[in-house]
Amino acid sequence: MQCHAAALLLLCTLSQSVLAGPLGFNVYGVSKHFDTDNELTREYIASHGQKELNERNYGLGINYSLAETPYSHTVIEAGAYRDSLNETAVLVGVMKQWCSGFLCGGLSAGVVRSESYIKGLPMLYFMPTISTALNNRVRIVYGYLPSMDVGQVHTIPTLVTYLTIK
Repeated sequence: MQCHAAALLLLCTLSQSVLAGPLGFNVYGVSKHFDTDNELTREYIASHGQKELNERNYGLGINYSLAETPYSHTVIEAGAYRDSLNETAVLVGVMKQWCSGFLCGGLSAGVVRSESYIKGLPMLYFMPTISTALNNRVRIVYGYLPSMDVGQVHTIPTLVTYLTIK
């Protein structure tokens, strides 16, 4: 809840001149988890009272274009979605992509928080992304979160998808 309030406060404190730029929405969708049939992953899922991972990670967010040219775009994003263990996750991040025609690729980085992730503590994420424009207002984004084992943190390699709407 504190992350929701912090994200809203950040948006509200931006000046009118900053908010004059392109504001859009994110619609979070589905994910695909890989390598889920190993002992460490099964223990992780069971420790959260689940039998399997949720691959319908629906949620909503906002995005704001900081810079956009025919060759690249940079956006800040904030949102909330239902994570893979059915908890609400909130995120704030930035995505930079370089484009060639209708296809763009780059990196998204930020902070995400969920009760499912490291006991509810905020966690940094870095995610390579590819996106393509469906039309001049809608873009589909694909991101890949690789597996990590750092201390007590175990993540499962995951392909995520979401729409950005301007």
